[in-house]
Amino acid sequence: MRGKSRIYKFAEESNMIEGVTGEDKAWEHGDLISELLQTEMRTADVIKFNIWGKPRIGAGDNVIVGNHVPPPGGQGILYKLDDVVNDVWLGCNEYDTHHKFELLHPFTDGNGRTGRAMWLWSMCTHRDYDMGNLFLREWYYQSLRRGRAL
Repeated sequence: MRGKSRIYKFAEESNMIEGVTGEDKAWEHGDLISELLQTEMRTADVIKFNIWGKPRIGAGDNVIVGNHVPPPGGQGILYKLDDVVNDVWLGCNEYDTHHKFELLHPFTDGNGRTGRAMWLWSMCTHRDYDMGNLFLREWYYQSLRRGRAL
């Protein structure tokens, strides 16, 4: 039960970042994260996880995120998503991989929650992360370490 409660807290924080409220939504997200943590982390797992949006694989499935214009929609999105998921699976730098995913913005919705869940999978799989620190705190320190490395 302890792991479930930490996953729930992570899901709650992840939803809060998106402005998604409600205990039922946090539990739903937590259940999805629990399922994702049990997978091998393949592109199909990521697509199944994201219940909020569909992959931007159709011509014209374009989005604008603030001042950022992600690559245009189309089949190329899946190939680029494969590259990101492969980086996650291999345990590449979590900060860089998460950033790469967010810049790709492969889904019509749910990219933030999906990206954070992929980050968590990588941290738990490759870094023995115990979820004692929630996403924002760990992310902050990862970004500081990454900035110092440049």
